[in-house]
Amino acid sequence: MKHRLLILAISVIATAMIGFGCSSDDSDNTMPGKLQVVDVNTSGCKTKVDVSANTRADDITRQTRMTIKLDNNHQALVNIYGIWLNCAAEGVEDVRVSLESGIITMVIVPRDTEHDVNCICPYDCSFIMTNVQSGHYQLIVYVAQGPDKTYNPDYPIYKGELTLTNNLETSLVW
Repeated sequence: MKHRLLILAISVIATAMIGFGCSSDDSDNTMPGKLQVVDVNTSGCKTKVDVSANTRADDITRQTRMTIKLDNNHQALVNIYGIWLNCAAEGVEDVRVSLESGIITMVIVPRDTEHDVNCICPYDCSFIMTNVQSGHYQLIVYVAQGPDKTYNPDYPIYKGELTLTNNLETSLVW
């Protein structure tokens, strides 16, 4: 009887150890997960540009630069320099990201999307994107508009290829 109890005890311990070894704990950062954005920071308007009848926004030389640096913990530090938004925006409120079929969709959400004025401003913003794996992606960037803070999928502000490698900074310009 003692022999059977010993075998049973060893079986229970072995089963428990195997269970711990195959755990699907959510804290395991090596498994891909849903992309998330944390720690959104923004500047104020850097320079107002009037876009009244005398000046068209398309006539203004304006470039936006984005840098992305992926670390070994699957977190990407993203910096956006000179994203042109409506002057009433007062900065970036949020950034929404999703990943589907190798396409990262990023939606920049200004703080104020309801007021429309005749000027635009470049803003800077930074944030951390979590659960990012190194690899090759297509990146599509939109700016949310209107009171419901939605975007028109026909009008991205950027669409291009993106390759992320751990500990290397990638830079994009649009």
